[in-house]
Amino acid sequence: MPDLLIELLSEEIPARMQRRASLDFEKLLTDGISELGLSYESSAAFSTPRRLVLVLENVSSKSLSRSEEKRGPRTMGEDLIKMGSTSAFYRLHFV
Repeated sequence: MPDLLIELLSEEIPARMQRRASLDFEKLLTDGISELGLSYESSAAFSTPRRLVLVLENVSSKSLSRSEEKRGPRTMGEDLIKMGSTSAFYRLHFV
C-alpha cells in the first residue's frame, strides 16, 4: 500500500505556534481521510518555520463503497402557484 506525504509551504510560522499547527493539520487531514473511507497504518506530523508536513503510511488504495441519498426541493409548490393558490404555497414553505 502506498505512503502519502503532504507538505504545506507558508509564511513564517511563529515558534510557539508550530507544534499546535502540526497537530491541528494532522487531525484535520486524518479525520477527513477516515471520513472518506480510507484507512492508514500510522501518521506523523512535522513542522518547520515555513512548512507543515504530514506523512501517512500504508494508505489504502480504495475506499469503502457507500451510498448517499440527497433530497431536493419540493415540487408541489410550483403546481400550487400555477393554479393561483399563493396562500397554499406560503403555508407549505414559510409556516
